[in-house]
Amino acid sequence: MSPNLTCSDVFAGTFLISFGVCGIVIHFIVLYAMFQLCREIVGFRFLISQGFADIFLMVQFGVWPGIVILMQDEVFPVEIRWHVHIYLDFTWWAMVYHYPIVAWSRLAAIYWPNWFRCLKHRPCLLIVSIAWITGLLQSLIEHQFPWFVSLYFDPKAYGMNADWAKYSADGTAQYYLLINVTSMILPFPFYGAAIYILLRRQDKQLISPNRKRRSVSTSSTIQAQRQISIETRLLIPCIINTILFVVGQLCINIGSRVEGKWVKWLVMVILAANSFVNPLLYLTFSSVIRRQLISDWEITQTPPPFSLQQNSDYPSSSGSVALHHTHYRRPSVVRLTKQRSGEDI
Repeated sequence: MSPNLTCSDVFAGTFLISFGVCGIVIHFIVLYAMFQLCREIVGFRFLISQGFADIFLMVQFGVWPGIVILMQDEVFPVEIRWHVHIYLDFTWWAMVYHYPIVAWSRLAAIYWPNWFRCLKHRPCLLIVSIAWITGLLQSLIEHQFPWFVSLYFDPKAYGMNADWAKYSADGTAQYYLLINVTSMILPFPFYGAAIYILLRRQDKQLISPNRKRRSVSTSSTIQAQRQISIETRLLIPCIINTILFVVGQLCINIGSRVEGKWVKWLVMVILAANSFVNPLLYLTFSSVIRRQLISDWEITQTPPPFSLQQNSDYPSSSGSVALHHTHYRRPSVVRLTKQRSGEDI
């Protein structure tokens, strides 16, 4: 920590670091629950990948600039600004391209529910890798052009800085605007189609309320219906997430035209907040995640069950009693909820 810090420096840096660390911790907690559930809930596999992109951005726009402000130093040498910015843009574009992929996953879960819920891990991994590979290639390619201006963290500016005159005149600003606006538009056709399909499906159910149903529902059928219901309800936080991303980008676009270190600091806060809010939305709208976390907490607070069993290997006159822990497999939270009617995800 620099000895020449002002009260403003301490506040700005400490807030960004605390905000970033808090967001990262919440992300890992929610991702832990999603990881346990992703075998049955395919949609969580896409959200896990998006969650890791958000964690990188929480470091990038929260912890990192906070350290720069408190140290009053750029941390990395000036000579490698170009290389550092390749990484910064890589993580940014990876996050950006996750939005249409997640939106497509919501449409697929609603339009092809039986196919989607049977999707294997490898196809899901290949699909989400598109965002990471495209982001890396785009970042590498854009930095080869002479008109592209790299940004860097400036401790005096409380955020990112650059040669802003060249940034605006040579086309870098227009390039970012084009890609970011496109990324804001792409998810909405998928969400619009998903909502339209849901409304049409609901209308059909209202028109024929007395349609024939199977007299016997197997456990596998109930489980499939439960999975489809969870996938469908994940649509709500994903749409809100995308809308908040659009609002955040509009605020950043307006703020970038205003000079001042606190404006640049606010841009860092908004960028970090776009990632911070995602796990909170999933916790709010997905009760299956909340139940999984509560179940994990209860397991840690409850001692494992044990049984008293006669130990025949070591006989004695009074009888030798050994304690044996009973190992059992905890039933799936998703399967347990099929017995509870009228609950949300």
